[in-house]
Amino acid sequence: FNYGTMNSAKSVNLICKANELKQKRFKFICLYPEVDKRTEEGFITSRTGLKIEATKITNGCSLYKELKEIIKKGYKYILVDEVQFLDERCINMFLHVSEKHNINILCYGLLTDFQTHLFPASKRLVEIADKLHNIESYCDCGNKATINARINKEGKLVTEGDQFLVGSEDKYKTLCKGCYLKELESRHGDVDASRIEFYKGDVLIHAKDYEEYEVYKVYEDHLKIVSRDNKREFQTHSIDYISKNFILKCF
Repeated sequence: FNYGTMNSAKSVNLICKANELKQKRFKFICLYPEVDKRTEEGFITSRTGLKIEATKITNGCSLYKELKEIIKKGYKYILVDEVQFLDERCINMFLHVSEKHNINILCYGLLTDFQTHLFPASKRLVEIADKLHNIESYCDCGNKATINARINKEGKLVTEGDQFLVGSEDKYKTLCKGCYLKELESRHGDVDASRIEFYKGDVLIHAKDYEEYEVYKVYEDHLKIVSRDNKREFQTHSIDYISKNFILKCF
């Protein structure tokens, strides 16, 4: 599993590997998820302009049929781009095909989403892949980028929403953990220089027992929060009390 943040040249790496296999006369096929419609259909295309012919696949039965054809045609390598858009079943199919038919499967994609959580397919790959390779890229500050931060039209961080949202520089930017925290703190800017502004969905950690709560509703001067362990346990506190007794969870 070759993983990296957005703009880390994952597709370039895949295309270079495909060209290497071609030169060595290995029979290979490139696959990409149907959901990714950012580039020309029937091709995997990198931001540098390099592209290679590829077959579009979907989750479930469609992939199963495609893999049966790949086995029948005697391919020795399968290269999969944007693997994070597939589901766990697909990864299990890859495992079965790889082991039973001695086919090398190289996957390329994101490891984590905009909330720093593993994508289901990526999580499964971490569990079963023979080799994990981090394709490194860098934040504007020069440190290693590890966060695929989602942004709105104004360029501000977005921390809520669906896990899957296809986009490029218009919707995402890559950051190191330090810059991500700075931008997150900026998003939670001072209201009156004495308290933090909170948003629905923010996760708070109690400073004493480390129990996690989620902001359920925001009022002018107080918050209604709910325990993440017991969704029926609600509490209401002033924002001043929250600021003194809870820590905003950033990751």
